[in-house]
Amino acid sequence: MSVRQNQFCEPYISYVNGVTIKGASLSKMLSDKIFAISGENVCRRLKDVLDIYIISFITEIDAAELYRIWKEIGRELGDFEAYKSKFVELKKAYDKMKGIKNKPDFYEVYDRVSNLICQFE
Repeated sequence: MSVRQNQFCEPYISYVNGVTIKGASLSKMLSDKIFAISGENVCRRLKDVLDIYIISFITEIDAAELYRIWKEIGRELGDFEAYKSKFVELKKAYDKMKGIKNKPDFYEVYDRVSNLICQFE
């Protein structure tokens, strides 16, 4: 939910009583998550990797829209070098994530997210 003015906000209709809730757009959420894993601290951002994987099934990834968002908020993507070079550490961190029902196989998540981020390198 968005509690302050947000240029990337859109209304969502709740399943409970049809209440409208304003929150960040999927593109904004995705831009934040891709930005977060583009840097050196990717091993601490495994939840973002999993979220990118899930969001990729919900919506089409519009690279131009994501670049527009990053430009408007003044963010510059990292080079994803840590994501590409710390495979073993990422797998260990992923395996430590507990409490997620039906957690997909790490290799499937890693491959799908790798294919998605290659358009931003």
